Amino acid sequence: MKVPYDEALGVRVIKEGPARTILEMDVDAAWHNPHGSLHGGIVAGLADSAMGRTVSHAGPCANTDLCVRYLRPVTAGTLRATSRVLRKGRRTWHMESDVTDADGELVARASSTFMLR
Repeated sequence: MKVPYDEALGVRVIKEGPARTILEMDVDAAWHNPHGSLHGGIVAGLADSAMGRTVSHAGPCANTDLCVRYLRPVTAGTLRATSRVLRKGRRTWHMESDVTDADGELVARASSTFMLR
């Protein structure tokens, strides 16, 4: 699936499907916040894209909330977001996504609820 937002960020699809999606993105100083670490919006966007791509296999959707817990700072390298379905309802899906760094260390965990249209 072509997603202009993901393309603009340089996101690569590793696996995409109705049960799980894995996305990767290389980050560097171009994405830093004023404090010298990766801007949280980049991590949130990567996690959101992984979850949204999974749910979109069931049809058009939109998320109703997004919660991100940042667990460690990142400055550069490859990030990987892996989504998983927590619960599938008729109209809503509850999702979770782990974002890890190149060493497999957990950087952030995101959760979201998506509503199918």
